[in-house]
Amino acid sequence: MHPYMSPQDEDALAHTSTQSDPTPHSHQSLAEAVRLSVSVAEPTLGGLANGQTGEADRHHEHGQLAVRRSKTAYTSKPVQRGTKGSDHIKSVLESRVKGLSDKLREPGRLSDVLGRDTSLKGLVFKATVSSHHPDFHGEKFLPRSEIPKLLTEEAVGKELAQCNKWKSSAIIGLLRPRRSDFRKEAKTICGTPTTQGEEDSGRKTYQKIFTILALLKKSSLIFPFLAQEVCDDDLPLQLGDIKDTAVLNILTRTGREVSLHGFRRKKSFYDKFIEMQWVVLSPYFQPCSKRDDTSQTLSKQEIPPFTSWTLVSDTGGFGEVFRVEIHPSHHGFTSAGTVPQVFAIKRLGAKSPPPKFQIEPEYEATVLRKLTDRHDHIISLFATYLHHGCYHFIFPWAEADLKGYWKEMNPKPSDRHSDENLIWLARQCQGLAEGLSYIHRYNTASFSLFQRFSSHFASPPASSNLVAKGGDNEVRELFGRHGDIKPENILWFPDKTSARGIAGGILRITDFGFTEFSTKAEVKRDRRGFIANSPTYRAPEIDLSSSKGLVSPSYDIWALGCLYLEFLAWWLGGWGYVHSFAQKRLRYDKIFWNGRTEGFRTDSFFSIIKGETDEEERAQVREEVIEFMDRAHNHQQSNAFIRAFVSMIRSDMLIMESQEEDGTRRGRISSKTLSQRLYIMLNT
Repeated sequence: MHPYMSPQDEDALAHTSTQSDPTPHSHQSLAEAVRLSVSVAEPTLGGLANGQTGEADRHHEHGQLAVRRSKTAYTSKPVQRGTKGSDHIKSVLESRVKGLSDKLREPGRLSDVLGRDTSLKGLVFKATVSSHHPDFHGEKFLPRSEIPKLLTEEAVGKELAQCNKWKSSAIIGLLRPRRSDFRKEAKTICGTPTTQGEEDSGRKTYQKIFTILALLKKSSLIFPFLAQEVCDDDLPLQLGDIKDTAVLNILTRTGREVSLHGFRRKKSFYDKFIEMQWVVLSPYFQPCSKRDDTSQTLSKQEIPPFTSWTLVSDTGGFGEVFRVEIHPSHHGFTSAGTVPQVFAIKRLGAKSPPPKFQIEPEYEATVLRKLTDRHDHIISLFATYLHHGCYHFIFPWAEADLKGYWKEMNPKPSDRHSDENLIWLARQCQGLAEGLSYIHRYNTASFSLFQRFSSHFASPPASSNLVAKGGDNEVRELFGRHGDIKPENILWFPDKTSARGIAGGILRITDFGFTEFSTKAEVKRDRRGFIANSPTYRAPEIDLSSSKGLVSPSYDIWALGCLYLEFLAWWLGGWGYVHSFAQKRLRYDKIFWNGRTEGFRTDSFFSIIKGETDEEERAQVREEVIEFMDRAHNHQQSNAFIRAFVSMIRSDMLIMESQEEDGTRRGRISSKTLSQRLYIMLNT
């Protein structure tokens, strides 16, 4: 039975074949039927554009030919003379012509006339998107959101109804009832409950498998998958041993061995199926969890759902940064209540840095997960994944780092908006100090942050670090240090108030590759083999022999003080003033360059004064830095906040820590106290 023909129609056609010769009245009925077909087809095709009339005429002629063929079929045998036989023939022909006119009215039929492919395969192919990942350039994937749109019950039922190839296979034919219920089979494929009251959750779906078969023009082969309950959750599939080409032996994702009968295909078809499945298996990126330290692993065949991929920064062995767009249906990330589409991906492992400067991606990922959403001025990590042997970190996309913001995004702050710009500067400085305090004092019940230095911790941290008791959930306080504070590691995210000349947006601390945590405030700088040593923002204790190689969170305070002074230089005179301030600080630096002086200068904020012994060696703030602070303090644009800010940087941040004679330590201000004082200064 034809899927769109009722049993009554079949009986009528069968009855027609037993009638005698047609009467003149039956010939008149045929002519009337032909005229009816013309009158039905004309309104349907009349709306075509002039340039498409040729195709429409051919389609129209095809319809007339179909009617003429039907005439021949129904008059091949003689019918009995009389009104009953003629009326019956007329009724059957009118039914056939009505079916023809209904098909002409179908959007798909008109689309075919217009040269469009409205088959399920054509619609799926049109919905695919090209991946812009350099390793998969040009390869297409079907977005997750398109599968339920295209693979509806109606579309699946129509594809099944039009596909009669299963009749040629005795095995597949046995898998289906003689009078197939396409609607019920479509519900099974789409995972829709087939009976009232049946639970919808947890049902198996076969939409992805059906899509693969439709792309291969083998939709009828879905029935062996249904019979063996090999569903979408079992993808990707692997080929098993092929001893008989009529049987497809596969391994599911979980390793289950299944034999699918009734294929009768060449091995090349099986290979095409395995290759085609990756079109519907593009990965989905889940937001990372603080409790889960594992990274998502992508197989070599998975097509990344990146609709753009551009290299923006290459720091050699320390990683590469890309600006990417991820298809919105392939991630679960949100930012400020919205769904972002542009991201920054940092890739580690593509190039090898010098051995002593190697960054451990797993540990950096652990730190980032612990700090995600901890403070608004600390970058949040969306996800991590492994692909082709490299670690990838997915972050929100920032328009620039702080240096880029000073130099390119806002090189000359508007004098007319000087007060607004200063307020923004003060708020950002306060926020950065507060965010840093969340790193310098980190309370946690997890021991994962110590796994990197397991050789230094034979047992859990001492009880002196215990903050709250609770059995296995004891909370302990750790001392953290970012280790590489500089403008390049401060990211700028614009907001609606951001404009050229007018400061706006938010700054966030990033790059935790050198961050470490310990149970002691001071640790040896060589316990990890090296320490981040920026020539500009490094603290003097790095170079002093008398410091005994100890570093603490105050290392970050020195670097932050240097950054604050450059921030003030930008507010006072734009990027030009920041650049000239750095040029004035340039000096030959024997210590940093291991005695090499020619052509090697640094713009650091201190100098080392050598003595006869290590104890007599000391560091002092460079004269150019002191002169800048004096000018900023007495500048014509200076106000109470600027003067208080400069005084705090001079007396509490850019100082040489030392041990006093009474045993007390003269140290730098803590990040928490710094944040509190800036908040008071900002609001008075």
